[in-house]
Amino acid sequence: MARTRLTGAIVAFSLAGAAASADTTTLVVDSSQSSMNLDLTITIALLGSDSDSGSTPISGTVDIELDDYGVPTAITIHDFDLTLDNDLSFDFEWFLSDLNVSGTDLGAAYETPGTPSGPVPVVADAFSFASVLTALSGTMTATGDVFGAGAVNEMIVLDDQEAFDAPVSGVVTSDGTTVTINGGMITFAGSTEIIPGLATLDVVGTVSFVASGPAPQPSGCNAADLAEPFDQLDFSDVVAFLTAFGTMGPDADIAAPIGQWDFSDVVAFLQAFGVGCP
Repeated sequence: MARTRLTGAIVAFSLAGAAASADTTTLVVDSSQSSMNLDLTITIALLGSDSDSGSTPISGTVDIELDDYGVPTAITIHDFDLTLDNDLSFDFEWFLSDLNVSGTDLGAAYETPGTPSGPVPVVADAFSFASVLTALSGTMTATGDVFGAGAVNEMIVLDDQEAFDAPVSGVVTSDGTTVTINGGMITFAGSTEIIPGLATLDVVGTVSFVASGPAPQPSGCNAADLAEPFDQLDFSDVVAFLTAFGTMGPDADIAAPIGQWDFSDVVAFLQAFGVGCP
């Protein structure tokens, strides 16, 4: 089985939604609102061209960091990994010719996790990365018979392709508790010969997704350090605890039994408050 290199991949990646401080958060893609659509066109010399398309839900994660999860002024991308939930199959027919192209384990991912992209400014909730190093993954296999060429059995290994720079832009939203990406989008295109000198395959893909995750919460010096200024215990921490206790919030549920707000939580708070910050 011959391997054919896919060239000319171009990706445009749009994000809408996020929020942060100096901590990274992982957003989980909502597969019920996220999908990848592929449009394939095969052109055979003298026989013309035929097109087919397919779509499937996607899953994955996006790791970002904002300088402030309440009012962000900068964003950094740390990682993203998006994969198709289902394989795709495409059928093409010409005079005395029939080809099937299947896509397996397709996805798009950040090429250098651990090496952040950015930060770039967030202005009026909008941000734009000039380029983010991106790689495609999976395989596309073309099999069948073509008039004048005989049997075809070609595989395009996307993992073998070079990573490429992709622009990234979007709008950041957060309520300080949950970070959300709405209308995320990736598009890519490529072309390759599946029969040298006779047939070419053109691919255009569009990924749209929604993803959300928790906004990192500031951590104080102990369980009683619930409000700014952190590393300093004062009346604002008392107010924060009483507010959380009254609404059965997690900040006030600091003693066993967890999930029950009672006098043991009050005692635990007073003990931590009495110890103070180092």
